Parts: sequence; structure tokens; C-alpha cells
Amino acid sequence: DGYRALCRIEKGKAQFFTREWKDWTARFRELAIAAVSLPVDQALIDGEVVVLEPDGTTSFQSLQNVLSRGEHQRLAYYAFDLPHLDGYDLTRVSLLARKEALFKLLPPAPENSPIRYSDHVVGEGETLLEHASQYGLEGIISKRIDRPYSSGRGRDWLKIKCLQSQEFVIGGFTEPSGSRKGLGALLLGVYDEEGTLRY
Repeated sequence: DGYRALCRIEKGKAQFFTREWKDWTARFRELAIAAVSLPVDQALIDGEVVVLEPDGTTSFQSLQNVLSRGEHQRLAYYAFDLPHLDGYDLTRVSLLARKEALFKLLPPAPENSPIRYSDHVVGEGETLLEHASQYGLEGIISKRIDRPYSSGRGRDWLKIKCLQSQEFVIGGFTEPSGSRKGLGALLLGVYDEEGTLRY
């Protein structure tokens, strides 16, 4: 529920870029200021810019509203990968090794910190997805921990959405109106807790 962004830190300056390398530093200026204070001379960090709701969830709509109003102090950056660090190319090492290096760079931060380490769970994907669904989250990202860094889309990262479904009974339809042909709208029903079909 955010914007994927790359943070480049070099010689006391931090910049934020989209995946297409558009410079969005001005939009994320508070995050850039916070990134400069990280204990590193040079780094490329991959993450997601979000707005946190009071209950700890994220909201893409809130992110768009915050950006349109220029409320940069409400942004948080969840860092989840580290392709480059102080002159070292980490793109060929495993995700788990990169995450270890990232954790050393971003130890657990206070709740109000604008830059945060995006933690992970190894091997409990189904349980994590179940919890994400219970909390009404969009879903989870599943990643291969042994794979090198890849900037584009591929099979090493899978976005698994929390699907909410409901079975309906099609009880009828309305006649078409205007230029529509065939049928207008479906008339649906659902069974309630007592087993009664409700329109």
C-alpha cells in the first residue's frame, strides 16, 4: 500500500527514486533528511514509502492525500533490501545476506522513526497470510531467500493477496435499459446465518 522507492545515499546526500529512476526526493524530503543520518558513506536501499494509520496499517489513499497536501512528516520508509553498501555490490549475494547487512545498518528504530527495517519471517508464509487476512491487510510478499537482487519483476518475489470472497445466488435479472442489450443487472441473494436466502 505504498510507493516502491530506491534511496541512494552518497557523500552526505540522500535521494529517492522511483523504479523508473524518476527523482522524487522533493516529495520525500523528510525521508531524505533522515537517510543522511544513517551510519554509511554510500548505499542503495530498496524499500516502500507508506503512510501509517493509527492502527499500524498502511493506506495507499492516505499516502496520496498526504503527498498532495505536502505533509511529508507523515511518511515512513520501510527498507527491505540493500543492493549496494559502501562500495560493495551486494546484488549477487543472497537476499538473506543482504537483509543481515541491512539490519546492521538499520537496527530496531523507535516507533516514530521515519526509516525502518522491514523485518521478515522465514518459512511461515501460510500463517503470515492468514494473519494478514485477519487484520484486513492487502497481502504479503513472498521472496526466495537464496536469490540475488533483481530490480524488475520476476518469479523470485510473489505478491500473495488476501482474497475475500462470498458466494451469491443469482436469482434473476432486470431488463436492459438505454443502449444496453441482453440483460440489465443481476439480482443477487446471499444465505444468512440461519440459512435464509436474503436479497
